[in-house]
This record gives sequence, C-alpha cells and structure tokens, in this order.
Amino acid sequence: MSGKYYVMADEERNGTWAFAPDQVEQALTAHWPQAQMAGPMGQFDVFDLTVSLDDSEEPVELTYYANRRFFAFADQDPLDAPFRVIFTVLSTLSQETPVVWTTDWDATPHRVDLSVGLPELLRPFEL
Repeated sequence: MSGKYYVMADEERNGTWAFAPDQVEQALTAHWPQAQMAGPMGQFDVFDLTVSLDDSEEPVELTYYANRRFFAFADQDPLDAPFRVIFTVLSTLSQETPVVWTTDWDATPHRVDLSVGLPELLRPFEL
C-alpha cells in the first residue's frame, strides 16, 4: 500500500517534544555522520532529512515538521529503515515521551514505548 507514515508525541498521554530542529540534526549526525538536514522551508518549518544507513543501498528520506512536531515519510521498503532513524533520534532526545505512529490510510494510532530498545521497536517493521 502506498501512503505516508507519521510519528508524533502521544498527546492523549500528555506527550510533548521540547527539542529544537538543531538538536534533531545533532542527534542524526551523532549516529550517522553523513546525515543531512535541509531547511527550514515553508510556514511549518519543514526539514528534509536524508540518512544513509550502513545496511541500506538507498538513503532514507523523511521529513520533520518542526512547528507541528511530527515526522513523516512515504511507504517504502525496507519499512524499518525510517523507523530506525526516527526511533533513534527520539530515544536520544526524548526517551520518556509517549509516542505514536499512524498512517494516512487508516489513521489508527499505534503506541510506542521507546524504553523497550531499538531491536524490539523495529521488530514489527522488519521484512
């Protein structure tokens, strides 16, 4: 299915993110030195992120909407790659904050517990 995925703080559980875009960039480059973050663009302070993972031929491309405080990316293979980037950044910057992910085709919120660790977080998205 083609569409978009969204990752955001779980406001129903009082989740908020207090980090700034430059902190997102610092977290990205701390884990992936070749990562790039371009922006801000437009009224929503949109930042395009490009990250080359060690095990991926194609770079991961995703977007961070700083004013609205959410990440978005297109449906892609492997699906665990963009989630790996986002969950790593969030674990670095805001591990205690409740998080949800959803899609634009069903909008069902899926709760995320960052404290379980990256391997467990990525298990549902691996091929």
